[in-house]
Amino acid sequence: MTQVSQETMMFKRNNENKDVSQTISEVCKALEEKGYNPIDQLVGYLLSGDPTYITSHDDARTKLRRFERYELIEELVVKYLEKTQNKTGRAAYMRSMSLDVGTRTIGVAASDLMGMIANGVETIRRTSEERDLQRIGELIAEYEVDTMVVGYPKNMNGSVGERAQSCEDFARVIGEMFPQLKIVLWDERLSTVAAEKVLIDADLRRSKRKKVIDMMAAVVILQNYLDSPQSKRTE
Repeated sequence: MTQVSQETMMFKRNNENKDVSQTISEVCKALEEKGYNPIDQLVGYLLSGDPTYITSHDDARTKLRRFERYELIEELVVKYLEKTQNKTGRAAYMRSMSLDVGTRTIGVAASDLMGMIANGVETIRRTSEERDLQRIGELIAEYEVDTMVVGYPKNMNGSVGERAQSCEDFARVIGEMFPQLKIVLWDERLSTVAAEKVLIDADLRRSKRKKVIDMMAAVVILQNYLDSPQSKRTE
């Protein structure tokens, strides 16, 4: 799973952005000339990294591969935001955030603006519900979140146990405190196992894994949500 660093989410235009924009325009033209849908092909390339999504006609594939995928995503997001500014001047498109709620920690992840990639944000060390919610509120504002996905740890047989009920109660409190949010309870069975596997594959020591496992579990929860039909936004 590709991670996009926080630095890459700072959408600032410069001369390189102009080069990216020009390249995207040229690639779209080449795709259209070959009878392809440019949006479908570009999204396929950005999600998979497979260069065969892009035609070699007019050297389009080579032109596009001059840039990192995150650079292309940034430029596409900028174009989208320019078209979807509402009357207040604020971007109409916002991020989704997820929480892996435990008794001692809360793992937090957030999506990119296109709703394609989940990125780890932080692990909140729990002190009191008031302070936990205060920090979550700060992150909601910082990341401009409109959807909160809360991990729902059902039992393996699908029943709702004490831990799942606790997360359900926490999600309800968040919904009451932040009524502008869409609240989603997301079945997180085996998310921690999946997160552990990712960290092991990354060759992280056990001591380091313990520090980020909850945040990675939140990433797994959010990525599963983003990849689902339920996350697709309608106008």
